[in-house]
Amino acid sequence: MCEPGTKPLVLTGMMGSGKSTVGPLLAAELGRDFIDLDEMIEQVCSMQISQLLEEGETTFRAREKEALVAALQRGHSVIATGGGVILSSHNRQMLTGSSKVLLLEASLPELQKRLSMTDVSRPLLSGTESLIDQLAYLHRERHQLYLQTADIVVNTDKLTPVQVVAVIRNMLENSHV
Repeated sequence: MCEPGTKPLVLTGMMGSGKSTVGPLLAAELGRDFIDLDEMIEQVCSMQISQLLEEGETTFRAREKEALVAALQRGHSVIATGGGVILSSHNRQMLTGSSKVLLLEASLPELQKRLSMTDVSRPLLSGTESLIDQLAYLHRERHQLYLQTADIVVNTDKLTPVQVVAVIRNMLENSHV
């Protein structure tokens, strides 16, 4: 699909792991375009993610798959995905075949802290359970899938976004991407 040096770099991980914050910084550092998959979906659908999810998660996941295909075809870019993009086996296959996947990990307490400090709407975290319980459930559901698709794993717990970018750049240089 893409020449070796032009493969997209795809950031995956739980909500709050830093994908949307690190992505633009990494893209700028590497001279690549930045694509936020959720923003792309919102632009194409003229609806917010929360509104799409109200129509049903199946509808949203179909839109997500379409957006992922379009984003991956752009080649030389950094793509920040939504946390659930890896739930689809089709998406996982696309990711492993056409991109370099960078998993940003953070501990559950760190995710809880980060998500508590933001006013971004998180429709999948709107239940009656505590935030940490909801995050733990999503983590159990997704963690192995993240690891299956990841080429590089970076723990972001004690790092600033700029430090995460430096770690990723170093790992990419050492893996000859």
